[in-house]
Amino acid sequence: AGAPTAVVASARGTGALLSWTAPVDDGGEPITDYAIRYRAIGAAAWTTATKPASATTNFVLLGLVHTTVYEAQVATINRNGSSDWSTSLGFRTLVVAPNAPTNIAALAGNAAIQTTWVAPVDNGGANITQFEVQRRLVSGVWATGGTVNGATARLLVVQRLRNGSTYELRV
Repeated sequence: AGAPTAVVASARGTGALLSWTAPVDDGGEPITDYAIRYRAIGAAAWTTATKPASATTNFVLLGLVHTTVYEAQVATINRNGSSDWSTSLGFRTLVVAPNAPTNIAALAGNAAIQTTWVAPVDNGGANITQFEVQRRLVSGVWATGGTVNGATARLLVVQRLRNGSTYELRV
């Protein structure tokens, strides 16, 4: 069988949807599967995608690294064996929203609450530029309590609160 053609990738966060066109020449046997391999540009070794056997002409690669340039190839499989690999396709994974901060703590003061947190380990592929602390009276509407520089700050004092009231906070 011939190799697949027109291989394209649509990046999706830390993954990519690969799609391709089945070869015109099936080698006289029906196509039963496609093999997919990928690697980060510059890496020596290819990784073979683990997938169920299928003659479907698309597959979603998951678990890639944010903002990394990869290349992928596809081969046709039938009873006669595997085709040559397709031409390499280069693509870059995308930046996505970071994970949420953890270990949020609050210390009540006079008409204020000091809020601290731990920045997420997974920043989504880009530097965190800002943290926003929101506050609300229990069951009320969320409002911004303040913002701080994401590169350096892990503490914000939310001010102008009412003493004796119960507040909820989120970062």
